[in-house]
Amino acid sequence: MKADQVAPSTLEQMVASYEIAQFKARYWRIMDTRDWDAYGQCFMPDAVFDVSGEPAAFAAAGKPAPEGDFNLVWKGRDEIVKTVAQAYIGVDSCHQGHVHEFELTSPTTARVIWHFEDILVHAGRQGYRGYGYYHDTYVKVDGRWFIETTKLVRLFILPFT
Repeated sequence: MKADQVAPSTLEQMVASYEIAQFKARYWRIMDTRDWDAYGQCFMPDAVFDVSGEPAAFAAAGKPAPEGDFNLVWKGRDEIVKTVAQAYIGVDSCHQGHVHEFELTSPTTARVIWHFEDILVHAGRQGYRGYGYYHDTYVKVDGRWFIETTKLVRLFILPFT
């Protein structure tokens, strides 16, 4: 926070934490139900989504990383939606967010670390259960919160068949 800014009150922090928690719960439901139009509306137009740690998580579980020449840091709402929607073709998923570490950095910006678990099941019923954290930044525009940046950091995955 800049020196000339007033720290948000406890009530402002609690309201923002609640609003963002509700937002993130909808985000995961929207992703799992494949509502890609609504999913796109969760992000700022110039948002950044970083999953660059995914290959290491798969390697640690003894699974090969997906092959191909592809980017693991996606920039812009359209690229994020297109890439995630394509990755979820033929995949059933369930994302669960747990407790969050919340910091209201101004009346319209916040940083949050989400503890999460996800289950992804691919065609053929192979998949994994993953555990880790989302490191997010948020911006509030016209009374609505949006994701500005998100970085997925997996602690580990548990493959299953």
